Amino acid sequence: MSNVSNETFYKQERKALDILLNNLNQDGSRWDLYGVNKEDHCNWKVIKCVDCRITGISLSFQKLQGFISPEINQLLKLTSLNLDRNSITGTIPKEIGDLDMLEYLDLSENELEGSIPDEFSNLLNLKRLKLYSNSVGGSIPKKLGDCLNLLELSLYEKFLTGTIPEKIGSLTSLTFMKLERNLLSGNIPKEIGSLINLVDLNLSSNFLTGSIPTNIGRLSKIVNLNLMENSLQGNIPREVWSLSNLVVLDLNYNNFTGSISKQIQRLAKLRELYLGSNPLLGGAIPEEIGALVNLEYLWLDFCNLAGSMPTKIWSLSKLVELKVTNNTLKGIIPKKIGNFKSLTTLHLGLNNFEGTIPEEIEELSELNYLHLNENDFTGSIPNTIGKLFNMKELNFGNNSMTGTIPMNIGALTSLKEMILQGNSFSGTIPKEIDGLKNLTLLNLSTNNLLGPVPSNLFQDLISAEMINFSRNKLIGPFFSFNGNAQRTRLRKLYLDHNYMSGTLPFFLSDVMPRLEILNLANNVEKRRNDQKCFMLSKCSGFNSLDSISGSTLVCCGDRVCSTKFYENGMEICLFGMGLRGPIPADISNLLYLIKADFSRNSLSGTVPEDLGLLSRIQYLYLSDNKLTGTLPSKIALMGNGKTIIRLNGNRFEEKLAPLSLCQLETSIDISRVEVMCPLERNALSFFFKDTKGSSWTDSTGWDTEQNYCEWRYVTCNDDKKITRIELSGKGLSGSISAYIGNLTSLETLDLSNNEIKGTLPEVLGKLKNLQFLRLSYNAFTGTVPDTFANLTNLTVFQLNSNQITGKIENITMKNTEKKYSLVADCGYPSLFEDPVKCDECKMCCNSNDECSPTNGKYNLTSPNIILIAFIIISSAFCFLLAGISKFCFSRKVEKVEKELKDFLEKLGEGSAYIFVLGGKLKGFAVTIAVVIIQISLLALFFRALDRSSKNHVVMHSWSCPKDKATCELELEPSQLSWILFFFVMAFKLVPDIFSGIW
Repeated sequence: MSNVSNETFYKQERKALDILLNNLNQDGSRWDLYGVNKEDHCNWKVIKCVDCRITGISLSFQKLQGFISPEINQLLKLTSLNLDRNSITGTIPKEIGDLDMLEYLDLSENELEGSIPDEFSNLLNLKRLKLYSNSVGGSIPKKLGDCLNLLELSLYEKFLTGTIPEKIGSLTSLTFMKLERNLLSGNIPKEIGSLINLVDLNLSSNFLTGSIPTNIGRLSKIVNLNLMENSLQGNIPREVWSLSNLVVLDLNYNNFTGSISKQIQRLAKLRELYLGSNPLLGGAIPEEIGALVNLEYLWLDFCNLAGSMPTKIWSLSKLVELKVTNNTLKGIIPKKIGNFKSLTTLHLGLNNFEGTIPEEIEELSELNYLHLNENDFTGSIPNTIGKLFNMKELNFGNNSMTGTIPMNIGALTSLKEMILQGNSFSGTIPKEIDGLKNLTLLNLSTNNLLGPVPSNLFQDLISAEMINFSRNKLIGPFFSFNGNAQRTRLRKLYLDHNYMSGTLPFFLSDVMPRLEILNLANNVEKRRNDQKCFMLSKCSGFNSLDSISGSTLVCCGDRVCSTKFYENGMEICLFGMGLRGPIPADISNLLYLIKADFSRNSLSGTVPEDLGLLSRIQYLYLSDNKLTGTLPSKIALMGNGKTIIRLNGNRFEEKLAPLSLCQLETSIDISRVEVMCPLERNALSFFFKDTKGSSWTDSTGWDTEQNYCEWRYVTCNDDKKITRIELSGKGLSGSISAYIGNLTSLETLDLSNNEIKGTLPEVLGKLKNLQFLRLSYNAFTGTVPDTFANLTNLTVFQLNSNQITGKIENITMKNTEKKYSLVADCGYPSLFEDPVKCDECKMCCNSNDECSPTNGKYNLTSPNIILIAFIIISSAFCFLLAGISKFCFSRKVEKVEKELKDFLEKLGEGSAYIFVLGGKLKGFAVTIAVVIIQISLLALFFRALDRSSKNHVVMHSWSCPKDKATCELELEPSQLSWILFFFVMAFKLVPDIFSGIW
């Protein structure tokens, strides 16, 4: 062991070191890296000592875990701590702030959390701080500006928030400040201009706003300025163009406005210029950009630039990448493009370039990416294109190019994407294209390509994921496999809008198991004799194709087989083309299939039910073929019932399609074919489901393939239109489907005595033929929709025993005589503070299911009326008889008078009627007054019988039973009660009368 000058410090540091390492290397598996002498830590590989004091710890990329222990603050002489590229967790201990001699701290690329401790401001000797690639968040401590000796501040790829502190401008020694890929916001502080020694400033991929501070021009030493992917705006300040030492300037993905200054020529050392994706940056590209002779990377794409491409750009011979995509630039590609010996990327797409592609393009031997799409280029593809052996992406799409596809394009063996769509290329697809083994995307669509697809092409392109040959004039079979079929990586295949023929192979899922999109549509164009004609400059090359999958290929010579005769060249006539034969059940094994389009072909046979196994498919188009038979119900299961299916234009049997298919509605076109998918059957089915049909007490026939007119409790007319639905007391629940509005011929709807909830559908108002509507004894809520005013043929509408509120009005009833024609819960007591208001109702019921008529009067039957009339007439007769007897027997025997006098005085004592027969006018007047008062009180009593009064006292004597559509009077007084009433009244009145007489 080395000589120990201070035994105490040595032991103290060893103890702290053991704690630190044990917490970082808990299983002890890494001790072999520290050296054979485990006793003397100063001899370990990872420890550096000076005078037996630990000054450095280097444990980078050691697969360490655990946490950094706070005892690290015992290592007071530590100047360098390097723990990067491990899996250390926990927070950064604030005790590191006690290591005031620390100069180098690297904790990057770990799994640390928490925030940066404020105590780091005590590290006055710190020169390099690297905490990047952790999960540390919070804000940048303002006190970090006290670390005046800091040269490098690397805090990128973290979760830092807040703003960049102004005090950071105090770090005048700083040369590297890397804060990219955080969550910083706010403006770039102007104090950043004080960092005069800064060489590298990277604030990219944050949420910074505002403009670039003008005093950034003070950073005269800066080499790399990266502010990309923020929300900076305003003009690019002229001070930026004065930073003459800049090598990299990246302002991509911001919102800068204005134009590119001519002062750009002052950036003579610039090698990389990125101004792309600033959609508000306009104007022209200044010619002065040609002065940047060291420029290697120039990105000006998506900037709304206009005008001509500066000619001097084509002289920047050191360019590696040139991107000006998606502007409105114009010009041509000059021949001197061949000077770009180092060019790997040329993106000129989505502009207004024109002219031809020069042959000199063959000089670009390093070229990987050539995008010239969406321009006005003309001419043919240079034959020299085959010399660009390093080409990976070739995109000439959507131009006006002509000619044939050169055969030597097959030499581009590194090619991954070739897009030639949207031009006027002619001729055949060169067989040599099958040598492009790395090709993943091949798009030759929307051209004038002729002839067959090269045999076995789909298998030879072993890496291809998307092939698009649609909208050409291709002939021959869709699939041509020589020898044993092998699996491919193909995901998308487009052969639509051609003149191809053949059948779907039964082993397609074995060859293309990953297929997601298969489009073979529109390969038959209906003309007389199924004849397809188009022009070829030569007929040779097709003579060997005497038969293609049963179709005949004929060179017509001078025969006129189209509406136009060509003087030069021949015409080819093709007969009976298109996709033919049955749909193989094997299609159901394409488990990744999303879209299959076989429309406008000649497919025959039936639709396989196994198509229902395609769980991911979203679109299946089989329209305009020759398919026959019936449709299997299982195809409704495709895509979990969400697939868009098109079947029109076939020869299916004109009979009811499976209900499960018709219920797909807009997802399947036959749902609009009445003979296959009657709207009324669909409506019944949805009604069944919404009212919990599986729980009905009797749902015989419902929601089956049986004729819907034979479903139990459903009646149809001769036109198979539903006229009656009678489901009273059948256990319905749930709600009424809005589809019931499609039953426009419905006359009777009885859903009473169930448990249906929800509001009354407005669509019921569409049923203008409805005469009988009984919804009583359910749990409907809400109000009666205004649309019910359209039901002008109603004779019965019963809504009682629900929870309906509001006002029922504008209901026109045809039969106004029957008391059960319009019944609602408009009586008291009510479930609500105010019952339903219904002026047109014939019967009002209350919350006790008791009802009464709405005319406000007590109604009597004929026998009782006769009996009451008898009582009244008898009483009047007795009264008259008493008056007569007064005069006939005025002279009685005094003895009898005296005997009865005391008895009658007591019997009629206090009776008002004594005066009426007393012979005196005053007595008669008193009697009349008493009678008037009694009649008034009786009137008040009868007024209380009015059910429309909230305070009525009469008992509701009617009921509207659950099982009947009529209402019945239950509590009318019997004839016996009236007889008893007569005797009671006689008992009370006779004494008065006799008292008045005697």
